[in-house]
Amino acid sequence: MHIRMAQAQFPADKLQISQLFFDKDTGDETTTKYWMECYIKCEIQRADLEEINAMNIIEINRLRESNTHANKALRLENSNLRDHVLQLTNDCQIFLNKCSNLEQELARVQQGVPVQESPNPIFENALQIWQHNFENFHRGVDYQWALDLTEFLFDPNGKKVVPQIKMFVRNQSSLYGNQRSTKSYNLPWPKIRSEDKEDWAKVWRQLKDIQAHQVQLGLIVLERKLKNNVRKRKNYKAREQNGKKEKRDDK
Repeated sequence: MHIRMAQAQFPADKLQISQLFFDKDTGDETTTKYWMECYIKCEIQRADLEEINAMNIIEINRLRESNTHANKALRLENSNLRDHVLQLTNDCQIFLNKCSNLEQELARVQQGVPVQESPNPIFENALQIWQHNFENFHRGVDYQWALDLTEFLFDPNGKKVVPQIKMFVRNQSSLYGNQRSTKSYNLPWPKIRSEDKEDWAKVWRQLKDIQAHQVQLGLIVLERKLKNNVRKRKNYKAREQNGKKEKRDDK
């Protein structure tokens, strides 16, 4: 940072200038022309100093703004690093569970003890992750809304397979259409109140964030992505078969 520094003392008005150039020995003042020239020089110096001060203020504001952008970038980088560390921690825990289970099985084999079925260590670790991060939210929303959240989120009571395949909800109207059957008739989405639509939008945003978090932790995969992959393979095979058919027709 380069900020110009300048200090000067100069007369404030013509009277002070007149006093500065007063010759006490002779009692005569310098000529009016001379001290007016000095006064003009002082005014020029004052203007220069004001310009330097304005430039310094602009430079300081620029540096403050630059520091603000740099801090935002650092906060974002730190957030990404925290997510990465969380993922690595979970991966390490899964690996340690596997190693512990293998060591136990190896000890049984060496001692001649028959191998017994043990709980799936990967699923047990996933269950701990779910209990630590999602259990309270899962229960609260499940009781409040007529939804089966196990269709969208990790099911601790489901099959002991990790990751579990779950449904992707595109928007709030799709979520509204996935309600459990009730005794009362559910109105079509376009006919429900705006307040209810906003409530469903809030739940959908929460559900979407939790799905993304569970996907990142390796608890679930979304069915939409699987369907897209299957559809791509089918389209590729169809194009391949059509190409072979066209070649036979040409012959």
